[in-house]
Amino acid sequence: MPCIKSMFLTPHITYTCSNQASPIGSVIDLIEVSLSSQNRALQALVTPMKSKDGTWCILNEFLAHACRETIVDWVIEQACKTFKNEILQVSRAESGLHFNASQARTADILSFNLEDITQTFKALAPCTWHMVQGLLDSNPVAC
Repeated sequence: MPCIKSMFLTPHITYTCSNQASPIGSVIDLIEVSLSSQNRALQALVTPMKSKDGTWCILNEFLAHACRETIVDWVIEQACKTFKNEILQVSRAESGLHFNASQARTADILSFNLEDITQTFKALAPCTWHMVQGLLDSNPVAC
């Protein structure tokens, strides 16, 4: 469940995650302000954090220090949203991947091109393609 900012009578922001108030609201505020600031000096300081390597370093620190389950749950939730959206995109008739077997003719079956289907799927669902490819490649003995 995402964090929800809530203002109380004091000028202090408290974050509620999974129905628990977080005592680290000021750290979360610091990160939020740092990453979204338009201040050029601050932008220069946080630019390395926004890079792929910087972000991975931050995530690895969270994984290493008692947040592993929370991070993994969040990543799986985000990945599933991405996969669902990509599959919805691929399943639309406009994608060109529809095949009506009940009305198929010989020419339709003979013109079936797996390479074209592969390229279309990779283009419309790159994250899902990468995940499936990773699962298929997980057994180095197979192939």
